[in-house]
Amino acid sequence: MSLATGTSRLMRLHVRTTWRSLLLWPLVMGGLVAGVARSITVLYPTPQDRLTYAATSGASPASVAFNGRWTDLTTLGGITTNEVGFMGLLLFPTVATLLAIRHTRGEEDAGRTELLTAARVGRLAPLLAAVLVITMDLLLFGAISAAGSLAAGLPVTGSIRYAVSLVLFALTFASLGLLVGEASRESRTATGVGLGIVLGLFLARAVIDGAGWSLTWATPAGWLTEVRPFGGEESAWWPYAAYLTAIVILLGAAAMVALRRDLYGGVFAARPGPAVATARLTTPTGLVWRLTRGAFLGWLVGLLVWGGALGAISDTMTAVIRASPQLLELFGVERAEDIVTGLSLSLAAIGSAALFAQGVGRLAGEEDSGRLGFLAAGRHPRRRLWMSWAVITRPQSRSR
Repeated sequence: MSLATGTSRLMRLHVRTTWRSLLLWPLVMGGLVAGVARSITVLYPTPQDRLTYAATSGASPASVAFNGRWTDLTTLGGITTNEVGFMGLLLFPTVATLLAIRHTRGEEDAGRTELLTAARVGRLAPLLAAVLVITMDLLLFGAISAAGSLAAGLPVTGSIRYAVSLVLFALTFASLGLLVGEASRESRTATGVGLGIVLGLFLARAVIDGAGWSLTWATPAGWLTEVRPFGGEESAWWPYAAYLTAIVILLGAAAMVALRRDLYGGVFAARPGPAVATARLTTPTGLVWRLTRGAFLGWLVGLLVWGGALGAISDTMTAVIRASPQLLELFGVERAEDIVTGLSLSLAAIGSAALFAQGVGRLAGEEDSGRLGFLAAGRHPRRRLWMSWAVITRPQSRSR
């Protein structure tokens, strides 16, 4: 029996059990690219409109920090890449990372991997099946993106280059998710580590681009902007090679970990808790705080780092905005500081919403696992448990 025995059967199982999410996310991400491309052709039909965009939104340090350091902003394709920017740089890697963890460590936590590997299934078959299914899923995303760009009237070559770069960008983070999933002992840990890396790289890229440093090569998101898909002869090919190299290295590392670890094992071992629970942990609010404090502290530290980094470059951003009155008119503000403040508050609001959604998701996970049912069968009624969750998670999200 080879290491890959049973890969095709596991692939079919993934498709049959998760086909809704496998179909939904390519449609959402590809639809985002297609929708932006279509709206750009309507909003900026003339060369003068595109020149105005490049001189205002495209030159804004806040826009560069949020969306990336895109070029060729006097073309419809260049404006499209810039407008996809923020959502693409954050949504695409997040989805790819979560899909990878869901199809590896998530399956293992649910007990399905143990059941399947009791038959004739090779050691690397679960990992290979996840790699192939996710690759096909992201290729579908690329095809939808390219088709949407072409339907909007963007150049053929640029549309294909852009779609390929997006697929490789997402595959890089999917490979990272596979490695984290293999190294972690449970999907919750893998999700926290994976999303932490995604957010950390996004913040690093935002600081580099917002400050105008020549370090775009330092993050995978920086490679994406260096592709210049609509730059004609100036389009670069080295980012494609960088993505492929990173994918091979990450997948190779994931395979090495998969071959050496035991089922339900990993590199990052869970820290054992105390033998006896404290009095606070026996209350619903204490239990909810214990279950959600890791995510809360992680988001809090991340946003504090983002705020500090934005503060470090705020003087430079403010000076650039003051030198361009068109930017003040575009954003509808009178002071340059208002744009920087709005940028900071926008990300804080996104973090708050994400934390609250994560807390609600944790509640659903506890209910699905049956642990919430055990608690409700005791002296704590279900309504009190739900209210405790709201009492803890809502102030956590508002504290940002």
